[in-house]
Amino acid sequence: LPFEEDFENYGEGKLARFFSDVNGAFETASGGVEGTGFCYRQVVTAQPISWWHGNMRPATLMGDPRWWGDYEVSADVLLEEPGYVELLGRVSAQAGMGIVGLHLQINDQGEWKLYSEDFDSSSQVMLSSGGEFARSKMTLDSGKVDFGINEWHHMALKMKGKQLDVLIDN
Repeated sequence: LPFEEDFENYGEGKLARFFSDVNGAFETASGGVEGTGFCYRQVVTAQPISWWHGNMRPATLMGDPRWWGDYEVSADVLLEEPGYVELLGRVSAQAGMGIVGLHLQINDQGEWKLYSEDFDSSSQVMLSSGGEFARSKMTLDSGKVDFGINEWHHMALKMKGKQLDVLIDN
């Protein structure tokens, strides 16, 4: 660390080193921040047929889930249609329909929330009703900012010990 990726050395339609797609497909695309350079774009938006009988959100992950040190994760993001984008930190696992860790989620209306997702410790088996591991979610903070479709925004999640800082457009 630190690690930074601007996707400039890949060209169009490539997979980025150190990134791992989960239930989705992401690749490099032209038209980064302010329409220059390259970005990493979700290219498959249709929900795939699930082996888990559920609906897991597409994600691309990078980093080492065994290391929970102090760090900041940030990204320049652009929503091309109504929906939301998430920035994840301190991810430790993925199973069933969930990704264990901290989630900074913001939607096209500017409503953001920081929440923690974990496996429910009382259930280590798949649930027959939902086809997934039991999960627990806890909202840590939320708010509203100016955030629109087809506009680039910068979002960051800083983690230092138990202190968490959320930055949206600085």
